[in-house]
Amino acid sequence: MKKLPIGTIRKYKDGGGLLRNFIILHGHPHSNKGKVIYARWVMEKKIRRFLNPYEIVHHMNGDRLDDRIENLRMFKNQSDHHKNHFINSGSYSENDRDSIIDIIFDALDIYNGFPNIKRDLYY
Repeated sequence: MKKLPIGTIRKYKDGGGLLRNFIILHGHPHSNKGKVIYARWVMEKKIRRFLNPYEIVHHMNGDRLDDRIENLRMFKNQSDHHKNHFINSGSYSENDRDSIIDIIFDALDIYNGFPNIKRDLYY
């Protein structure tokens, strides 16, 4: 198979089987067989440095093929990325700590069969 020229953009399935845009960049420090996820490369161009492997580029509209910079957001790690999904799910706001604790205790109560746990001990 012939090597594609540097800068070529193609759609490939990623490790999870999802279709993504990749750019051919032989010699990129984080390339996989010369391929780099295009959204990561777009973010690297914006911030003018290579991304660390643990940094996450998130597609805000959920379309992994929409790599416009205005649709991309960077997170310092997977934990912050997951928090963003939880906060933006519509079931939680950052300042609603008490509701979160109630949800957790309700789930624990149901799981453990204890309907009247003393919640005020944990606030």
